Amino acid sequence: MTTPDNNKNNEIKSIAEKLQLAALVLTFLAPCLLTAGYSFYLGYINTFGLDSSLLNRGFSEAVTETWVVGLRFLLFLFSHMHYAFIWVAIVIACMLYGLAIIVKRRKLGLSNILIDGTLSKENQGPEYFGLTAYRWGLIATAVYELCSYIFWPIAIIIGALFVCILPYQYGTEIASTSVEKYEKEHCITTDSRENSNCVSLVEIAGEQKVLSKGLLITASKSHIALYSEGMTEVWPMRDDVKVVREFKPKAK
Repeated sequence: MTTPDNNKNNEIKSIAEKLQLAALVLTFLAPCLLTAGYSFYLGYINTFGLDSSLLNRGFSEAVTETWVVGLRFLLFLFSHMHYAFIWVAIVIACMLYGLAIIVKRRKLGLSNILIDGTLSKENQGPEYFGLTAYRWGLIATAVYELCSYIFWPIAIIIGALFVCILPYQYGTEIASTSVEKYEKEHCITTDSRENSNCVSLVEIAGEQKVLSKGLLITASKSHIALYSEGMTEVWPMRDDVKVVREFKPKAK
């Protein structure tokens, strides 16, 4: 028989479990989103030939950049079929590593998890397709343990692929599309002022001379990078210079 107090305790416990699950998801999702965003930004500015030193990088960002470079190399190997032997060698190395661990665990008596307790070397059971039930159990155990050992390295590589490489490639595609659009239309667009990426650097004092005008790439407190006339320009941010966003509607 349940009491109101028990029901209340169960509700509190259920809410606490949901909050813990939400916190766990956020703990995992937040760094993934930050990493993906940084990778996208790396891909975007690298397309213009800019170095990532233009960004204010911390330790985590530097680690991310290392992942990006390493995984781009893996994708390069994967995209060239004549390097297939390298992947075969990697798979064989992983299998040998897993088998070595399995043999060591078996010597310590920590294996045989898929073998029926009634089977042993002395009582190996009936034969199936030329092998006894005991030997089939050994094979099943080896396959199970091998998969368990190589699962996490593969899962980490695939996760890094989705978190680092795909956003990086998407950033390069967006940058290339922006350049093509700029080369075709320059700053003439039907978009609103906020959606236009064309900016001008104008001196505040004197005649308000336009120092440069082009496609905004990136900006920080210390500098601003523009793409103009087929070149990438990096300007220092000064107190006597203002950034003006361009907007010119298309003529009907």
